[in-house]
Amino acid sequence: MKTTLKKFKDLNEMAIETCEFIVKTAKAAVKKRGYFSLVLSGGGAPKPAYELLATPKYSKRMPWHATYIFYQDDRYVSIHDMASNFKTSWTLLLKKTPIPKENICRMRFEIKPVAKAAAAYEMFLKKFFRERGLKKGFGSFDIVIAGVGPDGHTSSLFPGDAKALNEKTHWIISIKAPDWALTKDRITMTFPLINSARTVLMLIGAPVKGEVIDRVLKGDKAYPASRTKAKEEIKWFIDRHIYM
Repeated sequence: MKTTLKKFKDLNEMAIETCEFIVKTAKAAVKKRGYFSLVLSGGGAPKPAYELLATPKYSKRMPWHATYIFYQDDRYVSIHDMASNFKTSWTLLLKKTPIPKENICRMRFEIKPVAKAAAAYEMFLKKFFRERGLKKGFGSFDIVIAGVGPDGHTSSLFPGDAKALNEKTHWIISIKAPDWALTKDRITMTFPLINSARTVLMLIGAPVKGEVIDRVLKGDKAYPASRTKAKEEIKWFIDRHIYM
């Protein structure tokens, strides 16, 4: 696994390189395999990239017809709720592009309870990859966009949640977020699935502190984000204001 770390003067500069990388990877994936799979995440750091990718400069270069969108995690809320990662990505990016609606593979929170919604998303992902040749193991997304929270969490994999952090077989699980979180019920990809991606793109900005990033990069297992890997490359794109 190759590891790349690059610092940017702000999130807008980070967004430019993110979009260039997404477009380049998408074209190559479609040429090689016939489709491109992109996993989106929440948080503030990816937002400028989502907005930029929707602009004509980048959107017109994207093979939207063969692009499939997935979600690393989301809160168990309505898709119209402001806390929804899907709503954020829809508002900033997806509704502004010609991507076929059936290519947007969101988590189905209309399924009750949350554990069944998680199981349904796992079944959907397994079917998606099996139809594209997967025989065993975990599916490999082309790009997983991820991040790091102030406590060192990534996706909805939080410090101290041993069961979630050590999950080995499931692709998708439901979890209870820590007490500080406004929305407790979440659905998240597990590390075996995230780490099977060809590339993981870690986009990091405030309010994460530099000391947290330092511990993550040094592999401190107390910070879940340190467990993130990839099949080919993990890219750390960091706002240099928080990590000089």
